[in-house]
Amino acid sequence: MPRHEHPNTLQVELPHWVIAEAGSPRGNPCLVSVAEEAYTALGLARLYGAEGQPACKDLLAAGMKSLRTLGDKQAELGLRCKAGDRAARKFWEAKVCARRARGG
Repeated sequence: MPRHEHPNTLQVELPHWVIAEAGSPRGNPCLVSVAEEAYTALGLARLYGAEGQPACKDLLAAGMKSLRTLGDKQAELGLRCKAGDRAARKFWEAKVCARRARGG
């Protein structure tokens, strides 16, 4: 479960591979955890309007690049977990960026 959950304002759609990983007895908890965190942070960044703020675009782009590595089944597990953590950080920063840009 992600650290910051907003059940009343946010619906996070996890990719199929995250759901499969979470449901598998051999699934990796690190991978699932960072994926949930990253996708929650992305949802919040979008909810706060980061995509419409020029100042936040680089943060979103960096997060999306890391999400691609997180979802790459050919990449080494440690690299995927590290990329997921980086994606989450970038998306949280984008959410904060959007809030500041809106004056909140």
